[in-house]
Amino acid sequence: MSFFDNIGSKASAAGQAAAEKARNFAEVNRLSGVISDHEKRISRLYFEIGQSYYERHKDDPEAEELERIAAITDTNEKIAVCRNQIKTLKGVEKCPNCGADVQNGSQFCNKCGTRMPPASMKTAPKAGLTCPTCGAALAEGNLFCNNCGTRIPPASMKTAPKAGLTCPTCGTELESDAAFCFNCGTKLAPTPAPAPAPAPAEPAVEELKRSCPNCGTELESDAAFCFNCGTKLGE
Repeated sequence: MSFFDNIGSKASAAGQAAAEKARNFAEVNRLSGVISDHEKRISRLYFEIGQSYYERHKDDPEAEELERIAAITDTNEKIAVCRNQIKTLKGVEKCPNCGADVQNGSQFCNKCGTRMPPASMKTAPKAGLTCPTCGAALAEGNLFCNNCGTRIPPASMKTAPKAGLTCPTCGTELESDAAFCFNCGTKLAPTPAPAPAPAPAEPAVEELKRSCPNCGTELESDAAFCFNCGTKLGE
């Protein structure tokens, strides 16, 4: 019987060892998953730090990592070119008000209802005016980047006042008789009519006076009697 008892004991010990290994294996997998999650979070934070530094220093000639900053800017420009080519192939353009894709030739945005600028009114991108997110060149007056859809702060889009009418919201130059901004849809206040010139003052008419022939008191021109001495006055 001792032989079989030894076999049973060994089998029991082997079973316990196998169960312990299985538990350890499961715990190792759990801890590896926790480590992987933490490493992903660290990688994401590294990315956010780098992106934040790039956005703050991409135009700083004295910034650190100038070579990498230049490489990111160059890559963004290449991405912008590809995205613009995709838009051309799809026949769409960005709504200047909400950033939605609108079919070329549409008069209104099918998402926000903004009137799309006619082809004759569209302005070419100006040198030095770029999207703060992707670096793509922007047309004057756009509220959204045509490349990545980033909203452009109106203050950065305003230009020096020109002859004519300027939209108070987005700064787009408009016709002098425009009732709405064709770029952002803002209703424009009517131009007040010039105030009429004041009428010239009429010259003061000096009242005629008369004097009492008896006492010399000054009297109204239509007085019949002198109020001082009672003398009757002639016509």
